[in-house]
Amino acid sequence: MLKKINNIFKDYFFSHFAMTRRQRSGFLLLAGVIVAIEVLLYLNPFATKNTEILSLNPEEEVIARQISQSFTQGESQKNEKLNDIELHFFNPNALDANGFMDLGFSEKQAASLIKYRNSLGGNFSTVEEFKNAYVVSDKMFERLSDYLDLKPYKAHLIQNKFAKKDFNQEINFNRNTKLKPFFINQLSQSQIMELGFSERQSEIILNFKNSLPGKRFENAEQFKKCYVVNDYMFNRLQPYLRFEKSKAGDESFASNSKAETTTQAKHISKMKLSDWKALGFDAETASNILKYADFIGGFKSLEDLEKCRYITDDELESIRNKILFD
Repeated sequence: MLKKINNIFKDYFFSHFAMTRRQRSGFLLLAGVIVAIEVLLYLNPFATKNTEILSLNPEEEVIARQISQSFTQGESQKNEKLNDIELHFFNPNALDANGFMDLGFSEKQAASLIKYRNSLGGNFSTVEEFKNAYVVSDKMFERLSDYLDLKPYKAHLIQNKFAKKDFNQEINFNRNTKLKPFFINQLSQSQIMELGFSERQSEIILNFKNSLPGKRFENAEQFKKCYVVNDYMFNRLQPYLRFEKSKAGDESFASNSKAETTTQAKHISKMKLSDWKALGFDAETASNILKYADFIGGFKSLEDLEKCRYITDDELESIRNKILFD
């Protein structure tokens, strides 16, 4: 019985593991080569052991410490600058280089973003496309993602003839300055410069206005077509742009409103959108005034009304006798 079992194991081993003399020689040769390589690697005098510690002399230690501190301080200062930037909702399709720089990007990064956006046809179609821009790091995207307000925007691809340094210099205005509504057709060159345009840019804006029919801007789109008015400046000024309803209204909103002498004074706390429109404000401005009133808890006095940036001094003068305070 045992002999029969032994024969079965021999037959199984022979059928599965038996090798010819040539196969056995090849196997032994391969094993020998592997052992030789392991021995050479072990005895290699150029190999660095894991336990070996690189030591520095005192001068090298000082230099290494300075480099490390400089890098740490640079990263810390960069993070502090980013943390100091107050973020608001923004549309990356409507920003120019200055707009991207205001978010914390460098000048080169801003230029790269615009170039990448132009390659997409002038618009980021999805949030992922903005995120995939190689200058938008994961950390920067995480910082900005909550403020992204992505919307299609009419493409304004950068043209070489408009890329002159004169028209792309740093914007000159105090970013803490609070704008108030203004009639663009009534501004002088110095007043246009106060909005943040350079002397050359303000001159071009006036020349462009004088080239229009009636020598006046009729709407915001005409103002936007002036090529020195970049996307950033247009978006910044648009909420405050005012245009006279007709040539007879060139004397400002105040002269238009004086004709309404029969308007009965109303309590400002009870005024609705239609009431503000009846005083001569357009729908958008009237809506903004109501939102501002709700934000501050209502207009309690004329001083509160004077602080509303959606009402010009002339407009305030024209309506002060038509409103009552509680």
